[in-house]
Amino acid sequence: MNIKQEFIRPNQYTRPGLPLRRVTAIAIHYTGDPRATAQNERDYFNGTCIRAKRYASCHYCVGIDGEIVQLIPEREWAYCTCQANAYSVSIETCHPDSSGKFTEAAEKSLIGLAASLCKKYGLNPLSGGVIRHFDVTGKHCPKYYVDHPDAWAAFKTAVSNCMAGRPYVLPCSGKEIIEYHVDPNYCDTHGTLVRALGMAYTFKTGALIACAGGATAPFKQVGHYVSNGYHYTTFEAVKETDGVGFYSNDKRVCIGKIVPAQCDTARVTKHIGQMYQFKSNVPLVCGNTSIWRQVAVKLSKDGYFYTKFKAVGHGSAGFYCGKRVAIGTVI
Repeated sequence: MNIKQEFIRPNQYTRPGLPLRRVTAIAIHYTGDPRATAQNERDYFNGTCIRAKRYASCHYCVGIDGEIVQLIPEREWAYCTCQANAYSVSIETCHPDSSGKFTEAAEKSLIGLAASLCKKYGLNPLSGGVIRHFDVTGKHCPKYYVDHPDAWAAFKTAVSNCMAGRPYVLPCSGKEIIEYHVDPNYCDTHGTLVRALGMAYTFKTGALIACAGGATAPFKQVGHYVSNGYHYTTFEAVKETDGVGFYSNDKRVCIGKIVPAQCDTARVTKHIGQMYQFKSNVPLVCGNTSIWRQVAVKLSKDGYFYTKFKAVGHGSAGFYCGKRVAIGTVI
């Protein structure tokens, strides 16, 4: 969650500087100004509202696209929720039309922000930790949550679930949000990774990973996708190296070496059901698993891979360590 801090200037009307000594509720509002952005609202409270001598403001404003702007430090009052100003942190949320219905991006950010604040102040959203302006003064705000009490109940549940790291539903759209809590320092590979030219390897990491060397790196990135919050990044060995670093989250997570492929066998012939074990300096695979099926692989202390295959179908197939290093025939 990214929050842009752009505090309005201290003044009598929108930022009085009164100390907020306790927080027992997070107050939810809507702007009542269709299509206005969070920046528009911030600038209004920093200018026009002051000139008009109007007492109004908020701590945070969530934009239609989900952006969040902080206008006032949480340790100070905001003139937003009347009688609750002395004990609440207030959030205004932008909306695209007069219905007051929030966009998915805005509502997701609103729920995330409310959950973060409830956690910070030890509040239970299901037991008064989040309130509407309506609950304090009877003002029709936030409009959609007043017009749809079931949506307000769903909002409180969504905040509670978000706090607990559980999936939650956006009340305005019904869309389910699944947040994955991933350790940004996670990497499934450590130590030294040894591969031969042409071989590929996929890392699973909690953040983006890159090979040192940029465009001329000996490991070239050839694929990337994100699943359940984790990054799966595939690199291909393109030139030999005695060692190059892989970096994730500004830390080196492992060293990669690219060596000439070595295999103790160039050709083998077996009958159906028989086994054969290869010794190679990098992982070895068969190009046709309907002829040879891998049944075991062991990395020895001396750094060699011992890979056992079973002959399961008639014919010939290649064995590869990046390039073809052997041919196996089953008769």
